[in-house]
Amino acid sequence: MREIRSLTGLRGYASLWVFFLHAMYGWPEGSFLVKIASLGGAGVIVFFVLSGYILSLTYADRFRDESAGYRNFVIARLARVYPLHLFTLFAFAFLVWLGYLEKMPTDNAYTFILNVLLIQSWGFTDLVSWNQPSWSISTEFFAYLMFPLFIARLTKATFVFLAAVATALACLIYFPIYDLSLKYAGITDGVRQFQFGSSLLSFFWVFAAGCTLYSFARRIRSNALISDLSTFAGLLFLVVSCLTTQSGLSLWQGTIASVLIIFGIRNDTGISAMVFANPIIHFIGRVSFALYLCASSVEWTARHYVNPLPLWANLALSLGVATALHYLVEVPARNAIRGATVARKPQAPVIQSA
Repeated sequence: MREIRSLTGLRGYASLWVFFLHAMYGWPEGSFLVKIASLGGAGVIVFFVLSGYILSLTYADRFRDESAGYRNFVIARLARVYPLHLFTLFAFAFLVWLGYLEKMPTDNAYTFILNVLLIQSWGFTDLVSWNQPSWSISTEFFAYLMFPLFIARLTKATFVFLAAVATALACLIYFPIYDLSLKYAGITDGVRQFQFGSSLLSFFWVFAAGCTLYSFARRIRSNALISDLSTFAGLLFLVVSCLTTQSGLSLWQGTIASVLIIFGIRNDTGISAMVFANPIIHFIGRVSFALYLCASSVEWTARHYVNPLPLWANLALSLGVATALHYLVEVPARNAIRGATVARKPQAPVIQSA
């Protein structure tokens, strides 16, 4: 299956947005760039919508005609995320032991085991722990486990049924009934993000929005002009939302922007491709998973030697470490696991930016 370079590029932009959130934390407020950077947590929303879309693109037809199995799919997903997650988790713990990184109150033996099992955001503990960005990998893996259970039905659905699903998802994302019910009942305070699996459900709806987008998009033909207009609308909506928000971007704002942008760039055409598929951002997209998992640890370790750490140096160092992790850990481990699986039974290809 041909890689859609623009989707890889979008992942690169999203990872940079998250990077600047952490790298520019504490900078004086007031400038446009600082405000945009402070909202970088929305990059995670982009990841989830993008993941749902790309997995659907790669696997929907295979699950529909039953040429893909649940077991091999889960193994492929584990091969994609688990080796680097495990490596960065142990690297983080080692840096804590050396004194380069601070051990937080939530970093204990119990939460370490949860992290090893990749279930640290499933409601067994309240807050992030150890290599903190990996909470979203745990949440996304839950979505992976659910994906084969509905994607075949979604792909076969009529346009009317898809419209009903999209409407329901829009309501669930805009009005998180489960979270609000827990808070109203006094069961949760709304601050401890993993209580009773609240983040699992919230981000699952976002992931499902990406899957639904694919089912719609495959039925709609669009030329370069329509694609560029959709991309522009998504970017404009995102910028306006960033400029007008007082408390951070909501799930629904990030989801709407992501849906419009992905719909616009999905064909690698027009001006959208120039912005999202250029060689630089495409490369960053390829190493984005490693960048996301290692950037904060790299920054705080480097600050022991250079403090304050210039932003350009922080970015260059983080990209360098991410590149090394991608080519020396992530790709070899993924290929080894998939190779062992393929030797027993062929499975569906997975494109890079998933």
